[in-house]
Amino acid sequence: MLIKQASSKGSLMAIGPDIAVIHADLGDGKRRRLFLGADELRQIKRECGRGFYTIYVNFDKDAEPDEVSAILRLALIGGGMTPQDALDLVQYYASPPRPLQHAYLIAFEALSAAWRGSDKSASGGKRMTAQEMDDFFTEAEAALIKNGSDLSVLRGRSFAEIQDVFAALSKDADKPSAPDAETFNAIKAAGKKKGKK
Repeated sequence: MLIKQASSKGSLMAIGPDIAVIHADLGDGKRRRLFLGADELRQIKRECGRGFYTIYVNFDKDAEPDEVSAILRLALIGGGMTPQDALDLVQYYASPPRPLQHAYLIAFEALSAAWRGSDKSASGGKRMTAQEMDDFFTEAEAALIKNGSDLSVLRGRSFAEIQDVFAALSKDADKPSAPDAETFNAIKAAGKKKGKK
């Protein structure tokens, strides 16, 4: 579902639900989902003593290691990790004696995504347009229905995770199979009926 929001120029722009999600490897070789939602941003203020935007705009001058650890831990929790797993991961990979530069860069990217949105797709390419994302989800839903799969596998997942699920279901892991016209039109009609209710 896309949310329409007025831009500073007065026109409407579409914002996807995972726009502020990033994926990063903290050092263990696994790309993890990081997201700073409203709850995590409030918790940053409680734990760090200053708001996320203040930390964000002054990050290169005075971000402290404890603030970086809190940001990373909360972003991992916001991305779906359990609090204990997030704490363990951050304590091991984002704390001395390990070099802190990598942790600082990921924390800054998470804050930046919360403020401006994520600039890259999960594969590191250009940002997708709202239409491209809508087309992908329509195609993904059609392929799941065609394969007899349950659409609930898409709920609560980031765009990158859905791409992985879709690639696993597809015969060609590099390119998802296109739905047949009948399935595509059925999904499109169902979506229009939902919108009218």
